[in-house]
Amino acid sequence: MVEINLLPWQEHKLAFYKYFTVLSLLLVAGLISIMLSIAHGVLVYKLHRLQSRIFILQQQAVTLRKNAAYLNTTSHIPRESMAERIKLHQLNFIKLLFALRGIAAQGICLTRLDFKKADVQLLGMTDSLLDISRVMAYLQGLTILQKVALEKVGVRRGNYTHSFNIHGLLQSNLGWDQKYVVDADIIEE
Repeated sequence: MVEINLLPWQEHKLAFYKYFTVLSLLLVAGLISIMLSIAHGVLVYKLHRLQSRIFILQQQAVTLRKNAAYLNTTSHIPRESMAERIKLHQLNFIKLLFALRGIAAQGICLTRLDFKKADVQLLGMTDSLLDISRVMAYLQGLTILQKVALEKVGVRRGNYTHSFNIHGLLQSNLGWDQKYVVDADIIEE
């Protein structure tokens, strides 16, 4: 029996839908492969960075072990004397802070203390220049400070207070840098 297609226009429509479906599938497959290759490249890059960091940390660990072994075998300074030196630095630091409390008794407000090895910076505020001269005389009388110099004096116009910056040199080195900011209550080492 012979079949006669009475609706030939549907064959063209079906062929177009097949072509569009195949083209859409190829396009989606291509986009997915591009996204997967980008994700793969990013992951390979991150893996390479992690491996390089691990390698660097392993090298640093080996160097640290070598240095620790060297210090344990060839240390010329006994551990007790190092502890005594640290205690001595702390004792000098406490002596200096104890001496500086006399400044507060003279009506001076210290706003910042900077200790950098043997250098001391004092920043503060007061109501009169006479107070600053009294503080300078007091600091010059301390035995823990070698030299004391007034570096800067400023006047705040709104409330007529005087700000000052005093630099001093300690008799002995504190051994580490410290900063005390009174207003922010921050201690940095």
